[in-house]
Amino acid sequence: MLIPTAHSLLVHTPVLRTLAILQRSLEVLDIEGLSKLWALSHPQSPSESPAVCVPPIGSTSPNPTISEWTNFVDEYLASHNTLDHAHPKTSNLRYYLLAYLLSATFKDCSIILGINPNNSKASSDTKINSVTLIDLDPKSIDKLTKWEKLDREIVESYNGAEEKHCVDGWKDNKPDYHQRPKTSSCT
Repeated sequence: MLIPTAHSLLVHTPVLRTLAILQRSLEVLDIEGLSKLWALSHPQSPSESPAVCVPPIGSTSPNPTISEWTNFVDEYLASHNTLDHAHPKTSNLRYYLLAYLLSATFKDCSIILGINPNNSKASSDTKINSVTLIDLDPKSIDKLTKWEKLDREIVESYNGAEEKHCVDGWKDNKPDYHQRPKTSSCT
């Protein structure tokens, strides 16, 4: 009874779909794209010595305030789909930093399922099953450097792998779900 009830709660509420949409739509640049935008927004002048480099991602940006988060959410809802994410502007760097942090928040949250074992005996005082999200504290901008380093390590490890298989390689192919996914788009 527990597994079917948990499955039903997760499938029949918008929680998982909403989290997936927010995670993907907020992280349109991924950490590599965000790092490139960061570097573009911190150009070096020709007179600077080679020892002077781009500061670590996020290191010169303060953590967002509550007011800034409120403004970001308003801006995201009003104009996110109108931005050219394929060619992000350095003037939108702060927007993309906050979007990435919020995406990371949604990736790290926890889902609590409240399941009433006596739900079959419904009455006016019976507690109904529920889905609750917790751990929604915004991530610190200081974590960007750690995530950038982790991403680099993953890419280097992946590049050193002998054979590569994309789990979702089928997305680029015909929708024949019985066919084994092609791996050419992942090599």
